[in-house]
Amino acid sequence: MAVGRIAGILQSKSRRYWLTAALVLAATVALTPWVNEHLNLNSLRYKFFQVMGTYAARQLESRYIKVVAVTNDDYIHDEPQGSSPINRHYLARIVDALRQANVQLIALDFNLHIKDPSVTAVSVGDFSHIVNKQQVDTLVRAVIEAADNDIKVVLPKNIAIEPYRLVPDIYQPYGICTKLVADGRWDNPGSAGFAISPKAARNIACGYIQLPYDERQVPPMLDVGEKGRIDSLSLAIARAKDPRAAAAVGTATKFVTYLPASETESIPAGKLLKADPDVLDTLRHNAVVVGGMWLSSDGLGLVDVHDAVTGPISGVLIHENFAEGILDGRQVAPLPEWVLIAVEIAAGIVFALLFAAVADAWIKLVLLVAISVILFAAQWLIFALFGTFFEAFLPLLGLSLHSIVEKLLE
Repeated sequence: MAVGRIAGILQSKSRRYWLTAALVLAATVALTPWVNEHLNLNSLRYKFFQVMGTYAARQLESRYIKVVAVTNDDYIHDEPQGSSPINRHYLARIVDALRQANVQLIALDFNLHIKDPSVTAVSVGDFSHIVNKQQVDTLVRAVIEAADNDIKVVLPKNIAIEPYRLVPDIYQPYGICTKLVADGRWDNPGSAGFAISPKAARNIACGYIQLPYDERQVPPMLDVGEKGRIDSLSLAIARAKDPRAAAAVGTATKFVTYLPASETESIPAGKLLKADPDVLDTLRHNAVVVGGMWLSSDGLGLVDVHDAVTGPISGVLIHENFAEGILDGRQVAPLPEWVLIAVEIAAGIVFALLFAAVADAWIKLVLLVAISVILFAAQWLIFALFGTFFEAFLPLLGLSLHSIVEKLLE
């Protein structure tokens, strides 16, 4: 019966009608990404995703990660060389203070470059590439001592793209994170004057700090041409706390809802260094991410600020949000792009048949409104389950207008 009905609809229209409908469907599917970008629809959808996650049954709160922020009120006003590059000795003091506070994990969100960023390889023990070596020596010793005290330490890595590859950093001459030996696992042999015990070597990991295009996406593991794949900083933090939670992300695309602003408060580094009792009690046995939140040189805003679904926020808070989402099991896996395109094309074929089956133009308009309402309800469900937007509205509009115009031209 259904096959006969479809055959009747197909025969009721000319070959030109169906060829034009096919061209309209192909054009609207192909133009949808362009329309999204130029109308800024992706940003609106990210915010919609955030709102839906905020009002979900499970309360969004900071359960696993604490943030220590270096602000203008800490050391920068009294630092002769200014805030950039950040004083490595000051970072070492923070690492030492966190070790003495008996935290569980220390992650540093500071992009520490070697002398010449164009260098493609640095050997262990070759310290000629290090700027302010005395400061860096102090920082590296603080890192090793923390790791020797059974504290997990996660350090940032730079990567290049097209293709992905590791970029030398200040830690490699010291024998820290020299190469990947497995997914998320690094070789930490140490170097002359900076011995690393087997226990400390197991406790040190690194992760890349680049952020993805989609503001909701947890940066996944990447293949950088090594024996294993590199974690992102947030994924390395999660792996150090709970390897099973990190394994749920791996190389897959996963989205998370950001924490409300009230749940992303940071602790000034100055209070930590002054051994504020409340701060020490808050940080004890917790994972701590340290980042920069001082004002930029022009004084118009904070350094290291990035766009996020909740608005511009510091990079360290973005890493906190992603790590929290992984550890809290709040990842949403989107539908593969090919599935979405296939569904959009199938939906477009159904739309074309429905509009061809209706004779009157005003009924076609009613049908357009009715399908739009159904699509909105379906979109809400798909967005809640997969964080994916069902891109069928433009094909729907194009095919309905095509059908109405063809009717008026008869």
